[in-house]
Amino acid sequence: GRQCFGDKWNAELTADMGGLKLAYLACTHKENFNFDKFFRCYAHYFAYIATDNFISSMITNSHPIGYVRVNCVLSQSQEFIDYYKLKEGDMMYTSPDNIVAIW
Repeated sequence: GRQCFGDKWNAELTADMGGLKLAYLACTHKENFNFDKFFRCYAHYFAYIATDNFISSMITNSHPIGYVRVNCVLSQSQEFIDYYKLKEGDMMYTSPDNIVAIW
């Protein structure tokens, strides 16, 4: 599997993974919930144009840049992988034995 987690970002990415999982679980109780829109909204939340100042701050910032928060967190979500029917060879696929379990 790909390496997503560095020491500097572990806590934030773990929190993101937990938040995504809790939000997903809350939505499973809603009839006809649009999970495609759910995952796309998650990704769009972290979509932004990074300024030079922001990029410079990444040296000391404990918050990962947006694409890391999206790609690493979603690729660690079995729900995301199952929903989009990702398989080995797909860009955001992570095998079940390489997924970090939050709970």
